[in-house]
Amino acid sequence: MFIARWVKDVPGQLIARGSWVLFAAVVFVGVHPGGVSAEEAGELRQPDDGGTKPQGETDRAASWRLLTGTDVAEELSAAPPESAAPGDAAKAGADTGWADNLSLFLGLTGSKGPEDLGINANFGFRTAVNWGLPVWEEYGLGVQFGSSLNYSRTAVRVLSMISDTHDRIENFSTAGVFQRSNLGVNWGVVYDFVDERYYSSFTLGQWRGQVGYDVTANDEVGLWGAWREHGANASVDDETFSLRPILQGNIFWRHVWRNEITTRAWVGVAEEHGRFIFVAPGEPPVHHPVVFGADVFVPLTDYLSIFGEANFITPNDSGTVTATFGIAFYPGGGATRAARSRFAPLLPLANNPTFATDLRQP
Repeated sequence: MFIARWVKDVPGQLIARGSWVLFAAVVFVGVHPGGVSAEEAGELRQPDDGGTKPQGETDRAASWRLLTGTDVAEELSAAPPESAAPGDAAKAGADTGWADNLSLFLGLTGSKGPEDLGINANFGFRTAVNWGLPVWEEYGLGVQFGSSLNYSRTAVRVLSMISDTHDRIENFSTAGVFQRSNLGVNWGVVYDFVDERYYSSFTLGQWRGQVGYDVTANDEVGLWGAWREHGANASVDDETFSLRPILQGNIFWRHVWRNEITTRAWVGVAEEHGRFIFVAPGEPPVHHPVVFGADVFVPLTDYLSIFGEANFITPNDSGTVTATFGIAFYPGGGATRAARSRFAPLLPLANNPTFATDLRQP
């Protein structure tokens, strides 16, 4: 809460410029551990057979090694991972160093939902820290916790004209427990909390859970869902209404591709959400709308990865349209192991794609 109030007093332009400076620093630090010295780069231009390789070819090889820390020949000759029985994925990557499953995220975020009164959307920056730690290594039991700060500017001018609201600050936090068992069963339960400064100041809470089964070494299927814990009241221009998390349940499929690229897609149903429009109230709620979404994780080096997530609750005119995309930095060098690490956070840190908010009139 202190962070959210402090940032509220900082001009949006300063936050935007500072975020790009931090982004550049994260990229430099993340790439540097996999780099080589000038002397080593020069050695790449010396062919083993004593012949002369084209300068362009050696330059490309040096650039690849600077980015990834490996030679092109090593990448091409690397054999794909052998298949394993269900449950082996949980045993792999059981790193227990304090920073093995720590990540720092910086990226872009955008959202539109019922809480935006039917007259606004938001786009801005997101910074986050997320951490997973072992509690009982033998049984794959761990804890995860993290926190984030979203700063967004209004993307539609109507709300700013009505209530003089020009930006939104969200402080999402997540804490919980999870297990990746030796039997291939994975489960986790977390509590999500958001402290929001928008047209009103309010806090919301929800529970979120997931259970899945490793059908192969690279495939997991299961269920994830969210259910509300508490809501809040808010008002705009003497119009009072209530806000609350949206209850939803989804079936998901997670797959680990070549080079440890990981995708997860889901489809499900939400309980209901309102269709309140500030300038034209009285619309009835939508019952049992369809939910669908996906997230993607792409390791670039041991220290850097790309992460993105999106979730949609239909219909698109009154439901949620949310997405986040950016770069994650792993101080412990665990980016390439995160997809199979036993104590990596099982559920993603709370954000608008996983914390949908409904708005209702009293």
